[in-house]
Amino acid sequence: MRYSVLARLMVPALLLSGLALAADRAGQRADDQPEGVAEAHRSPVALALSADGGRLLTANQGSGTVSLVDTKVGKVLFEQTTGAKPAGVAFSRDGRRAVVTHWYGSNLAILDVGADRFEVVGRVNVGPEPRGVALSADGATAYVAVGVANEVVRVDCVDQKVSGRLTVGREPRGVALSADGRQLLVGNGRGQSLSVVSTADWKVERTVPIDGANLRQVVIADDGLTGYVVNMRNRGFATTRNHIDLGWVLGQRLTRIRLDSADDDFETLSLDPQGEAAADVYGLALSPDGQRIAVSSAGTHEIFLITSGPKSLPWRVNNSRDLIAPELLKDDRFRRIAVGGRPTELAFSPDGRTVYIANTFADAVQVLDPETGK
Repeated sequence: MRYSVLARLMVPALLLSGLALAADRAGQRADDQPEGVAEAHRSPVALALSADGGRLLTANQGSGTVSLVDTKVGKVLFEQTTGAKPAGVAFSRDGRRAVVTHWYGSNLAILDVGADRFEVVGRVNVGPEPRGVALSADGATAYVAVGVANEVVRVDCVDQKVSGRLTVGREPRGVALSADGRQLLVGNGRGQSLSVVSTADWKVERTVPIDGANLRQVVIADDGLTGYVVNMRNRGFATTRNHIDLGWVLGQRLTRIRLDSADDDFETLSLDPQGEAAADVYGLALSPDGQRIAVSSAGTHEIFLITSGPKSLPWRVNNSRDLIAPELLKDDRFRRIAVGGRPTELAFSPDGRTVYIANTFADAVQVLDPETGK
C-alpha cells in the first residue's frame, strides 16, 4: 500500500495546520528571502536534528546554504551561505554548536547556534571531497569522511585544527558516532565495507566486508550494539528483462553488523519486491526504541518503513536474497510511502513519532508520521 505525504516544510516556507504553504518563487516577497542568499534551488541533501527535536539543520547543496528550522512551528528561522556544496551537518547534544562539510570546498565550517540564527565562527581545511560528519556530544570534536583521501579526519572544534587522520576504506562517505562517543562507524562508499573506529585509541578496530556498493547514510542503534547502512548490490548479470525481474542485476539492501563482536559477519534485508523494485537507496534512520527503520529510496521517490516486532525480521547472514522476503509483503512490517522528489537523508524525532526527510528535488524537508504513513 502507498500513502501520500500531507505535510512538508518547504525551504524556506511555513508549515501551517499540518499543510505546507510555499510562495511561488517568481512572486516571493523580498522579506521571505534569507539575507545574503541569492534565489536558487536549495536542494537539501543532508539534515541534522537537535537532541531535543526542536531545531533542524539542512545542508542545501544547490544554494550553498544551511537552513535552521524550528520543527515545533514549522518555520525556517534563518539561512546563510556557508560554502561550496554543503554535504553533511551535525549538532552537538546541547544544540549550541554545529558543523557542516563542504564537498567542493574541502573544508568543515564550525557554527555557533543561537535560538533563532547561527554564525560561522571557524573553518578547517580537511581534504578533498568531505561529506559525512559526526560531532561529539560536547561539540568539541568532529569526525569527517574525506572521500578522495580515503580518510576519516578528526577535527578539534575548539582550537579549530585537524587533530588526527586515519586511513579507512575506499571513498568513505557516511559516518555515525555511538551514543557514548567510543565508536565511529564509517561507510566506505566504493570500498564495499564498513570500518569500525575506536575514537579513544584512534585506530580502525576492524573493517567488515559487506558485499555491497554505493554506501550512503549510516547509523548506530542507541544501545551501541548494532550499526546499519543502506547500499546497492551489483549482481553482475547481463541486463536483460528476465534478469531484472529476478533481481539479478542491481539490488537494494539494508545491511547491519554487530559492533560488540570481533567477527566479520554481516546481515542483510533485500528491499526489492518483484516487478516493483527499489532504486538508489540513500537515507536511513532508526526510531529511538529500535522498533522502526526508515529507508529512503531516492530513485523511486519513496520512504520504506520496516517494523521489527512482534515478529523478528528475516535477516540473512553473510548473503542476501535476490528479492524481498515474501513474508514482509504479507503484513504491515514493510510499507512503501510515495513522497515524490528525491528523498535523501532521514532523521527520527526523539519520541519516534516523526520522520524528517531531506528531499532534494522538492526543495523541502518533509514531515512523515510513521504510524499512519502520512
